Amino acid sequence: MKIQKIQFHNEKHMQFGTYLKNRRREHKMTQGELVYGLIKFDKSFELTTLITISGWERGCHTPPIKKIRRIFDFFNDNPSEIIA
Repeated sequence: MKIQKIQFHNEKHMQFGTYLKNRRREHKMTQGELVYGLIKFDKSFELTTLITISGWERGCHTPPIKKIRRIFDFFNDNPSEIIA
């Protein structure tokens, strides 16, 4: 399985999981709080679990691009400012 890499302005070839973990920690959220917040924010995350978030953060797998976009929205991030 190929792990998607996203190049961020501040980090060369940072994986999405690193972005997610950093943003979650900056917001002082646990993985459980992130799951709850994402489900409340967008019902498309209703099947998201702690195991899902953990897998994303560890780079085991990457969510579909539509969910990545919604996660950027959740954190009020503009992808064009983050992704090189």
